[in-house]
Amino acid sequence: MLPKGGQPPVDPKSNLEEWQTNSTRRFQKDKSTQEKLANTLVLGEVSANDYDTLFIPGGHGPMWDLVVDKNLKKLVEDFYFGRKIVSAVCHGPAGLLQAIDKDRKSIIKGKKVTGFTNSEENTVQLDKVVPFLLEDRMK
Repeated sequence: MLPKGGQPPVDPKSNLEEWQTNSTRRFQKDKSTQEKLANTLVLGEVSANDYDTLFIPGGHGPMWDLVVDKNLKKLVEDFYFGRKIVSAVCHGPAGLLQAIDKDRKSIIKGKKVTGFTNSEENTVQLDKVVPFLLEDRMK
């Protein structure tokens, strides 16, 4: 993912003026926070032993990168087998798709998982842009 000191990936639309709020402007001007963000750990450096909860954020990015990231697969499985909280929002559940249990079955098989629906993808007119529809893969 990101090298230390590198720039975090940002959806270019996120920087458009119409998406800015007082909170985003304050965040962008906060030098301490920007420094921390620029020096976040890459997934290969993260250990489930050091955290109680795994949260996978959304946005469309996970549909391309997190869905195939082997470091995330291991991390999700480590949290899952460690009986720790694994959570995701929006398109984040794409990061759960490759994780398997001890029987080599998907960890989400038979579970209710929420995420971005096909109808939401159609509404934002990105159903033909994303590599797959998350709702279809979650079944």
